[in-house]
Amino acid sequence: MVRVPTAVGFPALDRLRVTENRLGPVLYDRRGQRLYYAVPTATDDMWQGLPVRVLGKGSWLVAPSPCRSHEWFGYWCELPTDDILTCPDALRSALECGAARGLLGLRSVTSEGRTMTTPVPLPAYDPTRIEQVIHRAQDPTQTPTPATRLALRAAVAVLLPHAIRHRDSLAPGDAARQYVGETIARAHAWQALVSVPVGPLAGLAAELLRYARQGPANLYPTVSQPRAPRH
Repeated sequence: MVRVPTAVGFPALDRLRVTENRLGPVLYDRRGQRLYYAVPTATDDMWQGLPVRVLGKGSWLVAPSPCRSHEWFGYWCELPTDDILTCPDALRSALECGAARGLLGLRSVTSEGRTMTTPVPLPAYDPTRIEQVIHRAQDPTQTPTPATRLALRAAVAVLLPHAIRHRDSLAPGDAARQYVGETIARAHAWQALVSVPVGPLAGLAAELLRYARQGPANLYPTVSQPRAPRH
């Protein structure tokens, strides 16, 4: 079993589905924002330079029933099976795909004659870069490609935590809080779908970007502010 961040894992899952690779069980941890892929054992050396953690002997994982999607915990993107595991070569290739590389800042470096992929630290949230991805996807003169959809899905994964913080800063009962919450719920639901059209996906990313840019609203402070002294 290998664990990857959703910003890498969902675009990789989309790519694996598009290329019709055989997929083993894939579990989404909503609270931790991670995906777990079931792969064959003895593949530890394959993941160097990628944001991947290998879970081997002695590791344990809490998983929900395959028959339900838990709003708090997460769900199975690919259901458990006894006889199919994800091909590690295909998974590595998907993790290194161009769309995920662009948003996660992966670069190739040469060491002792070998080319490796290593992560470059990037801000967790880059609105200008994401806006460019959205504009390209919404350009009517451009033909959508699988890479376009992968880039949008990665953008949604990056934006979600910021949109959630904005929602949580709005007062309970506020109509705006409910509207933002509905957008976030739609984003979570669409992440589990095999293929979402580029147009609606770009619109969703644009909505999340707008909320993320607003940041915490601070509409109702938890601590009363002292009044200014009277003169």
